[in-house]
Amino acid sequence: MAYAHVQMFMEKLKQLIYSNDIPVIKDNPSIVHERPQFQLLYEELGSMIQTLFNNEDQDIHNFEKVRKLKKRFKVAAEEADDIVDIFVSAVHFRNNGYFPRSDVFHPSLHLEVVMRSIESIKIEFMTINIDNMKMDSSLKTNTLKMQSAGTSHNRNSRGSKKLLEKVVVGFDRDAEIIRDKIAEDGKQLDVVSIVGMGGIGKTTLANKVYTDPFVVYHFHVRGWVTVSQTYDKRDLLIQVLSSIDDQLELKKASYSQLHEMLHRSLYCQRYLIVIDDIWSKEAWDKLKLFFPDHNTGSRILLTSRLTEVAAHAKSLGLIHHLQHLTEEESWKLLCEKVFKGDECPKWLIEPGMQIAKICHGLPLSVVVMAGVLAKEPRHKDVWLKISCSVHSYIAGDEKGCLETIALSFHHLPLHLRDFFLYLGGFPEDYLISSPWLLWVWIAEGFIQEDGSQSLVEIANGYLMDLVDRNLLIVEQLFAWCDVSVCKVHDLVRQLCVEKGKEERFFLKIWLATI
Repeated sequence: MAYAHVQMFMEKLKQLIYSNDIPVIKDNPSIVHERPQFQLLYEELGSMIQTLFNNEDQDIHNFEKVRKLKKRFKVAAEEADDIVDIFVSAVHFRNNGYFPRSDVFHPSLHLEVVMRSIESIKIEFMTINIDNMKMDSSLKTNTLKMQSAGTSHNRNSRGSKKLLEKVVVGFDRDAEIIRDKIAEDGKQLDVVSIVGMGGIGKTTLANKVYTDPFVVYHFHVRGWVTVSQTYDKRDLLIQVLSSIDDQLELKKASYSQLHEMLHRSLYCQRYLIVIDDIWSKEAWDKLKLFFPDHNTGSRILLTSRLTEVAAHAKSLGLIHHLQHLTEEESWKLLCEKVFKGDECPKWLIEPGMQIAKICHGLPLSVVVMAGVLAKEPRHKDVWLKISCSVHSYIAGDEKGCLETIALSFHHLPLHLRDFFLYLGGFPEDYLISSPWLLWVWIAEGFIQEDGSQSLVEIANGYLMDLVDRNLLIVEQLFAWCDVSVCKVHDLVRQLCVEKGKEERFFLKIWLATI
């Protein structure tokens, strides 16, 4: 995207404004003193990005003017980035004794010229709007227009709706059963569980129930926590509280304070808490202490691969074993993911249905195979070749599912494989900051300059390619519709780890960091 570097700079500013955990920031009076300037700069950059990004419908006579304004804005942002870097470095050097005489060296932040440049660009842009009545947006309506249009400026012009769109096929009856159970009249706190193998769609089904309009209306409070195989109780409390109220200040709170905050949030409320991906009875025994029972009809919706965990947690509740998709549902899901609502060409129906059948009703396999097909030419011979290459895989268990997903790895262009394998280094269900991931890829030396794009723009293109192939899950977007947070499905991560070991890739990462 054209302003990826600005996005990264804004993330840096956000840390300087809000974080106290980074050594150079922690309790540093120079940083704290300049936070109002950082905040003002952050707001101005965000405002200008929204303004410039949302006006792609200019009159042809003003196109060149706006292009020059964008170029000037880019230069101003880069200059501000340099000034902030120099200031933070100077603070660091002074704190570490490189400049022991305070009267010789005083770190200072001079953003006045940059702020005047940004203000000048804003005024000129408003003048173009006034002069050209065809441009019907203004600074005050930019955000609303962006949200309704869902405009994105990555290389394939996909909008936020497409990036976050969750195609759900075959779960209507399952969702109805679970919704009816959690809405029963019983007053006692109870547990409803969704059980099934990895990749079968437990989290997707839980989210379908969680966001159902009736469920939203029925429960006063709703929260979500993902547990995984390794977990930290304090982190779990923060997850639940953040999902209940994202305005809470949680980072500095102690474990006991977080526990008390959760108790107050749920006290005498009818609540629904989703506990996603729980792996052990011991984890449940620790978690259940967080959730009070005031006979208000509250419910816990639990997902797990292990029936014994669900059986241990349930009292009067339901254990719902999620079944595989039918061949018809698999084909429908494949078409939705590949053709985005368009019809499948007649010459691709036969090989396409064969590929859907090979996935054996496992939604994750279908989605990943759709990512492979979406990147290949829509020729019958190509699809037949792909169907033949996976015909021997049996996706009836997780090993078979991995074999099916492995086909997506073999179809990756060589330049993308390092980027994909690197994802195996993150813990399960880890929420990855996309801007940070881009910089890490660059630091690892994975990106080569091509002369026409910045390293960040190239890295962002690779990130979007992995999203297009359904190998990365988009969790959050920035206001201008680029990926903010992403994560990797457990089984895709497992594939990364196994392939990484085969290719001795993780040794390469370790050597690069010492």
